Amino acid sequence: MKELKVILKRDKNKINATAYLKDNTVNKWICGCKEINKKIEITSGVELHKLLKNSQSVVTNDKKLLKEFIGLKVKELELDIENFNNINVKNIKEDKEIVIKEDKVYSYHTFIFPFRLTEKETKNNKSYFKKYETKNFLKDILENNDAWIKADVDDKCLDSNVEYKEIFDNKIEFEQFYNTMQYFNCSCLKAIYGFKLDEENDLRIVNNYKFKPELIRNRAELCIQVVKNDNIVEYKLLLNAIRLKVFNTNIAIMIFEAENHNYSEIEDIKLINEYVRRVTPPNLTKESNPCACYWTIKIHNDDYDNILQEYFYQQFENMNSKENAMKTSLTKIADPIKDLLTYPNKHNDDKSNKKITSNKKKLKNENTYLIESILGDRMFTCSFIISDKMINKISKRICISSCLKNKLFNKSSRETQYAYKIDYDIAKELYALIYIDPTSSSCQSEDMIQELLTRSVYPRWIDCGTIHAVTHHSLIGLAGSDCPDHVINAFLTLYVEMAILVQAQRASIILFQNFATELTKGLEQDNNKVDQNIINNLLNLQERYISFQNQLLFFEVTPEEQGVEVYNMLTKAMYIDEEKRELKEQLDGLYTATNANQDNNFNKYALIFAAISLPIVILTYVYDTLSIDRSANGIVDKIFEINICKYSFTLIIIIITIIIGWGIYYWIKRKYKR
Repeated sequence: MKELKVILKRDKNKINATAYLKDNTVNKWICGCKEINKKIEITSGVELHKLLKNSQSVVTNDKKLLKEFIGLKVKELELDIENFNNINVKNIKEDKEIVIKEDKVYSYHTFIFPFRLTEKETKNNKSYFKKYETKNFLKDILENNDAWIKADVDDKCLDSNVEYKEIFDNKIEFEQFYNTMQYFNCSCLKAIYGFKLDEENDLRIVNNYKFKPELIRNRAELCIQVVKNDNIVEYKLLLNAIRLKVFNTNIAIMIFEAENHNYSEIEDIKLINEYVRRVTPPNLTKESNPCACYWTIKIHNDDYDNILQEYFYQQFENMNSKENAMKTSLTKIADPIKDLLTYPNKHNDDKSNKKITSNKKKLKNENTYLIESILGDRMFTCSFIISDKMINKISKRICISSCLKNKLFNKSSRETQYAYKIDYDIAKELYALIYIDPTSSSCQSEDMIQELLTRSVYPRWIDCGTIHAVTHHSLIGLAGSDCPDHVINAFLTLYVEMAILVQAQRASIILFQNFATELTKGLEQDNNKVDQNIINNLLNLQERYISFQNQLLFFEVTPEEQGVEVYNMLTKAMYIDEEKRELKEQLDGLYTATNANQDNNFNKYALIFAAISLPIVILTYVYDTLSIDRSANGIVDKIFEINICKYSFTLIIIIITIIIGWGIYYWIKRKYKR
């Protein structure tokens, strides 16, 4: 692309300008302008306008941006210049030379981190679930935190009389909301936006929070340092947003949305995806480069920079000492994630009312919560990559006979086929990209790569230069530089929301499995009795799962065909159907066993009650018999001559019956209280 240089000069109420084109063949500017040595990079016409107060020279390959700037200049001088190309060419003055950097995005990245908070268990807790109330714990942490704001969308948005300005920060947010509302089913929207299920009790399937946009936009960076070819390399991403979703199954999901403006090579993008997603080292073998050297979020303020940093390699240094190695936490979570929840204070700051730790040994009091990753040591990665080279390589059609010299990857009878289906080397490149391998393909089986790519790649728009792919830990989009904006926006909003929902489903299922395991611990022993507290918790678990089934386990999230297909791919990749089927069988078995246990206990209590009632019935029968036949028996007549004796005997029987009945009722009620 040719670069355009324009020399601007302000002279009273006129703008004088001269335009030059750079001749790339000789690396010089036409019309004799000297080469540019010093460059200052900016990205918007507004910034350029602030910098160029007087006569300046501009270098740009973005005519639209240049027109924007000149338009601002014209407005400033209150001139009426109809066309940029008609500006008169007059005096040339080179006071300052500025290069306008083309604001190009090479890749978009969304990282999804499911977690939960727990508190220190107390002996008086009858409910097993009290210490896992993530929703309430986060509410306690965030309600006094100015950095986080609620982002729930109420049903009043559906009222046509309400202007979007009352709810959304800008027009773009409203457009995204409108598109999402049209795309998803009604039941699914309640799990995305947090519409109220009950107005009186403020019940929601999900509570949404977001980090204040004014603290993030154009102010925050996500930085990592990684080892690349035996060298330490730093990658910086523009951090656009940090969101938090708290579901009523008591799991939370933190979402990081970032852009890559600096690294166009696929090798760099793969490293970004691989090492940003890791929230803890998967192993302590330093030579395998298991994680980033450091993982940092930098928030630039007017007066200072707030740096939230995790130095992962400190754990490897600790391994050099036996004493320090034994102190290594087995449940480590990157400190920036914990620091964000208590921002601007650190997660372990004594000034904070609430503290967060990932080390169980530090869970000492009621003001400290333990954060636990639900789905392992890495975040789910959604990435849309723009690379002409990669998409052209994958989507080109190759004659099968031309691949005979290489390893034949697909023995199809068709004359031509997409390159990734028949060229083994290209297939390995695609596999490494979508399965988040930092270097080459981690799978070295031709047959298995073919099978996995067939299952994971969604090639509906491949002839238009766009493909999508879904794996167990990633959702990837790949397109060329001519990809329309609406395709990228659909991925970043609609498809990412699907991924978040499926992650919430999987995390919830895993938690239910953990709960069932914990609650049945020790039941395999012959002499271990199932007390009423365990029975109540098991019944509570069954009720929670039924609620989860109806509110979060969706068969279909959208009527759109491609949305149905992508959602099905996501649920299959996450093994949702298999795991929910196994969990249902497990809970049904527990429910049956619990009911059998309760029936057995009720039978025992019924027997006791019958045994107590039997004497009362016999006494009543004797009394009635004697009362009827007392005329035939003189002794009985004497006993019942005095009416008060008769009524006293009746009263005593009634009182005894009431006392025994009330005692049994109260004992059973307290025994089976939930």
